Amino acid sequence: MVFISGILTLSSEALASGIFLRLWFPSLSISVFALLILLLVIVINALGKRGFSYVESAMAMIKIAVLFIFLIFGGIFLFTKGIPLTPNSFSNFNTFFPKGISGGWYYLR
Repeated sequence: MVFISGILTLSSEALASGIFLRLWFPSLSISVFALLILLLVIVINALGKRGFSYVESAMAMIKIAVLFIFLIFGGIFLFTKGIPLTPNSFSNFNTFFPKGISGGWYYLR
């Protein structure tokens, strides 16, 4: 039973990842992405404990590097350009509800 749940979980995650990746590459099929992700998971599992720990450490370093890059760019934005003083969409209901509140009921029927 555990095997079946693992297969179903992995296939649904691969399909969801394929749908997500199609946003950036619309010319490729979702099944191509799902197959590539499944192959990547199989390769990582075939590497064994040492290979898996290496891949996990590499992904953690990438995540930390991206976090620092995000902080650097955020600091550059805050200290050079500042935050633009434009009103947000919640301060004016005409931009939040362009056809009024009754326009929302149109899509709920």
